[in-house]
Amino acid sequence: MRYDTILLDADNTLLDFDRAEQEALEWVFHTRALPFDTQTVADYRVINNRLWRAFEQNQIEKSQIGQQRFRLLFEQLGLPQDAAMVNAAYMERLGQGFYLVEGALETCCALQNLGCRLYIVTNGTARTQYSRLSGSGLNPYLNAVFVSEEVGFQKPLKGYFDYVFAHIPQFCPTSTLLVGDSLTSDIAGGKAAGLDTCWFCPSGAQSAEPTYIIRSLDQLLSLV
Repeated sequence: MRYDTILLDADNTLLDFDRAEQEALEWVFHTRALPFDTQTVADYRVINNRLWRAFEQNQIEKSQIGQQRFRLLFEQLGLPQDAAMVNAAYMERLGQGFYLVEGALETCCALQNLGCRLYIVTNGTARTQYSRLSGSGLNPYLNAVFVSEEVGFQKPLKGYFDYVFAHIPQFCPTSTLLVGDSLTSDIAGGKAAGLDTCWFCPSGAQSAEPTYIIRSLDQLLSLV
């Protein structure tokens, strides 16, 4: 085996975050009788993604994401709302988004049967991620979960990967593969930490950054 330890991102790698996000947004808006359409989702994602990129670059604290995203969205939409209350309701509903990316469960099972150790590496919110992972059925295949909120550092920062490496028994970087959908947090962080990386990109886009590119999760099996 080339890799006996696999570090797996959670959102949009194993868990279908886009679907969970959209359903949570729709539920929050509808329960408050607020207008909601595809443009609302698009506007929210622009704001939310911008804040998450700033967090990855250590420019803001994670708490600022939740504090600012709905405030900025409601200001843009001209809707007077309690942004903090809406964010709390949204996060609660998001934690019930147990949807899996196609092939996630089968691939994790197959990797475990091959003798691989599987670890989740995620920048998400701890309570939400643990809820979603538990409801998804993935937990039996996971050796551990490393959430940035608990680690004290986030991907792609060196401190995050130092913590993860220190908490994996008999860790060996040359036999470890990091798999994720983000070039900025997963691939860049993994490369900087000295790991081989695999970019999960269903769209088929190309990049010179990762060691491997896969379009479907079952393609991982040929890499290990």
